[in-house]
Amino acid sequence: MKNFLAIFLTFIIVSSCTQEVLIGLPYDKKMPVMNCLLASDSVIYVDLTYSKPIKSFATGFESIANAQVRLFVDDQYVETLADRPVGQNRVYYSGYNIKQGQKIKIEAQLADATVLSGETTVPYAPQITLARGKRLQED
Repeated sequence: MKNFLAIFLTFIIVSSCTQEVLIGLPYDKKMPVMNCLLASDSVIYVDLTYSKPIKSFATGFESIANAQVRLFVDDQYVETLADRPVGQNRVYYSGYNIKQGQKIKIEAQLADATVLSGETTVPYAPQITLARGKRLQED
């Protein structure tokens, strides 16, 4: 009975403390987004889409076509990525295999002259060494 009373009182206290808060978001329009995953010794795939307004319940993202996506390695232009359809979307890809330690920059210019860019350095693989433990005698 005491547990029921404690749970009931907790429920009353918590439920009476709720308040609806309206947050005025600064924008409610779609924005261009560039998504790219890089892995050493692998080709590069770039996905260009538009974001969805936070109030949208639609599934999927609208792909961006007709963009010029350029790859720079160690601040040197390497190539313009080609695009191809993948289902309902378009994916930009490169045949260049990136290596550990390289500085990669991807720059996308959209048809409306909007420029998206991002850069990173491809990390080195961690060095893993096997350590042999020695069991201590128990007292």
